[in-house]
Amino acid sequence: MIDSQRELHRETIMGLVEMLPIDGEQQAVELDARRLGPDGIALGFPPRNIIEYLSWHMGQSWEDLDGDTPMKTRGSFSARESVVACIADEVRTRRFVDAMVGAVAAKERDTRTGQSIEVCDAGTGAFALLAIIAALESPRVHVTAVDINGSSVETARTLVENMGLSRQIDIIEADATTFEPEDKPDILVSETMNRALLDEPIVQVLKNLVPQSDREAIVLPGEVRLHSALYDGPHGLDDVPDPASWPEVYAYRAGDDTDMISFETRRLDRQMNSTGLGVYARVKVGETWLEVRQSALTQIVGIQSMRNFGEVETVRYIPGDYAFLEPWRVIPAVV
Repeated sequence: MIDSQRELHRETIMGLVEMLPIDGEQQAVELDARRLGPDGIALGFPPRNIIEYLSWHMGQSWEDLDGDTPMKTRGSFSARESVVACIADEVRTRRFVDAMVGAVAAKERDTRTGQSIEVCDAGTGAFALLAIIAALESPRVHVTAVDINGSSVETARTLVENMGLSRQIDIIEADATTFEPEDKPDILVSETMNRALLDEPIVQVLKNLVPQSDREAIVLPGEVRLHSALYDGPHGLDDVPDPASWPEVYAYRAGDDTDMISFETRRLDRQMNSTGLGVYARVKVGETWLEVRQSALTQIVGIQSMRNFGEVETVRYIPGDYAFLEPWRVIPAVV
């Protein structure tokens, strides 16, 4: 890939990234169909978002992405749903991209000139955005990008080849919870996660890959802190007091051998009734934290009871599962 082409890709993508909000609450974002041709490829430049730019080089409609990604506990989700989630979660995208740029810069300073910088992107998705960002940041970067969805893998390979990055990025179809990289990653990134460490297997992915990484590897995300409270919710899950005041109840560090999440949650006010139970995660990405409601990852999840909870309740669930085991087995809703 010639330097001018690399620089064009980098300047365009980073320019679009800098347009994304760096904080604030998550907002719903939709593609404007008028900007897409009949096959879904973006029309005209400059593109208005990263998906339009990558769609142009992908040569395939994002609406035509198919294939299912099997979930550990409840069926599957489609490659199309993954794309929509990426578009909608702007603060999350900005934080992960900024953290990847910083991680590559740090490893360039720390490694010998000419030595490759190994990056593993576990759950790279159809657009392989973080793999592409890493490769564009330095010609020394080599990325092993893994995804379990065969359709996403095929699409990502086409995109990477069309962008002239196939020498730097290997796209592999594999299960990241059991994958064994050939080289120890200097940077490990995975976005295989959802709210409160539910639904997706980030814990299992990092449990597998962190021990296989370099001892000084940068891991994104690095930490997750859970906050929880019992509250009076006469109007259901919409009636939630200021979550910033909720106490921290559980701390997870990337690579922890965590088979069960268990903690006690308490009433915010001992004198009140408590019919609502809420949990949310704060996620450390690089040197910054995604705070409550800034991302799909940090939305509050909870359950509404037909009876009053006690003053203290024990909450237990399996990371990556989709339901609480205690107080009783129930699928939590987004608050």
